Amino acid sequence: MRNILMTNSVLHYINLILILAALTTLGLAMHTIMRERKINAFSLMMIACTVWSFFYVLELESPHLADKILWAKFQYLGIATVPTFWLVFILQFTQKT
Repeated sequence: MRNILMTNSVLHYINLILILAALTTLGLAMHTIMRERKINAFSLMMIACTVWSFFYVLELESPHLADKILWAKFQYLGIATVPTFWLVFILQFTQKT
């Protein structure tokens, strides 16, 4: 019983960190969009990180396997797009485009 309680306690801390990460990346995306007055690769990458973190929290908190699979599918939107936006951001930042 003690191991289950410790696992749940640690899981809540991990979820808190992930929620803070999602809010931070969302804030960075919004700040960049408002400052630049356009959506660029960095803001898209931050939005993708937000999606990834947010749906990962939902996946961790879901008690049923079907729910975990559903949230993992939504999470994949962020997972698949982060590397692409990262590459475009690096190319834009180094002015190689």
